[in-house]
Amino acid sequence: MAKGLPVAASAVSGVPEGLGDTGQLLTSPMFGNPQSTIQELVTTLKDWVSDATRRQQVGLACKQQAEKMFREERMIEETVAIVQAIL
Repeated sequence: MAKGLPVAASAVSGVPEGLGDTGQLLTSPMFGNPQSTIQELVTTLKDWVSDATRRQQVGLACKQQAEKMFREERMIEETVAIVQAIL
């Protein structure tokens, strides 16, 4: 994401939050049909390969999401807020 590449990832752990509405969120193979997840990935990759403009748009959106979500300041602020709430 940080490099401006389009991201396809399965919906596990914190991936949906990190990906947001950018990239392609795939059905988790652990909770759904693994073959369906594979088909989603194949369809996504075919779409990105055949449409360079779309691929670049998705990559840019992923980069912007990464810059927003994974800033050091944001992570520190959220960690401090959690610690303060506990105290």
